[in-house]
Amino acid sequence: MPGGSDAPRNGPGEYAANSGDPSRPWRRRQTYGPARLQAELRADGFPVGVGRIKRLRKKLGIRCQQVRRFTLTTDSAHRLPVADNRLAQTVTATRLNETWVTDITYIATAEGWWYLAEIKDLYTCEVVGHAMGDGGPHDDGLGE
Repeated sequence: MPGGSDAPRNGPGEYAANSGDPSRPWRRRQTYGPARLQAELRADGFPVGVGRIKRLRKKLGIRCQQVRRFTLTTDSAHRLPVADNRLAQTVTATRLNETWVTDITYIATAEGWWYLAEIKDLYTCEVVGHAMGDGGPHDDGLGE
């Protein structure tokens, strides 16, 4: 076996199967560029040049997955009504269903952005209700 490794190798395509290797975190993020890929292939016993890697990647349509930068999405200058703060910054509850808090989180998926909204009871610290969908927080689910 090239490189003296006893582990069975199927070639460069086997990297996806090893994505959980904690010693190689870039495999989990799928951020292989030609130079990094060349170093890994060479270390695994596949001597190839950067030019060949670039040519094959272009021919096969393989591109690096880019890591997106965090984008601030909060718009504090909107003209929508804002609910009064009835808690007055008091976040303690003395009985069941006295104080609920809510949160909306947006999740990037392969199908696009989805939202997860949840309601939590502060006394029991349990989720009372939740909703998930692709319509955003202004979609009440009733349709138009």
